[in-house]
Amino acid sequence: MLKNAQKKIEEEAKSEAARREDEMRKEELIDLLGPEVMTKYYNDKLQYDRYCDKMLNRRAKSRITKCDILTRKGPITLKVYREDDTSEIIPEFKASNLHLGE
Repeated sequence: MLKNAQKKIEEEAKSEAARREDEMRKEELIDLLGPEVMTKYYNDKLQYDRYCDKMLNRRAKSRITKCDILTRKGPITLKVYREDDTSEIIPEFKASNLHLGE
């Protein structure tokens, strides 16, 4: 039990030392480059992160779960049902429209 407590204290000390070292590096970097450069870098990074989040959260097309044929003669019209409970009508369906199901 004493060994576990001692290990826990050592791990806490190591993590505290690592945190202090990171803070020191940040302060040195600010001293070298100046606060204006660091502010510009930080704002650019925030803008890039927002862009990445936006691209990741774009609505991906869900898969087709069911489709109905609406016409029997002439051009084919399909009604497509998707996983996200939306439906879409495809007038004059052609084989090249199959990419819609991806």
